[in-house]
Amino acid sequence: MVVTKLDGTARGGFVVPTVRELGIPIKLVGVGEGIDDLRDFEPEAFVDALLGYEEGEASMLQTKLDGMRKRVAEKKAAEKAKRGA
Repeated sequence: MVVTKLDGTARGGFVVPTVRELGIPIKLVGVGEGIDDLRDFEPEAFVDALLGYEEGEASMLQTKLDGMRKRVAEKKAAEKAKRGA
């Protein structure tokens, strides 16, 4: 899919539900009015911009969240093992 007129994230709010519904990836985005304004779609950069984060911040937060989930799961497993012992 090619998405044009994506020069502002306010217009890009439709991207996630549309991709989910159609099941096809976005390949190119238009950031201006001409053919030379087509760019490869970079999902992480798009999400960062959509959420108002600096570049890479959403990925960093996801990594932190994954680490927290892992620690919680490990703690629960340890508590369960302790009760079962």
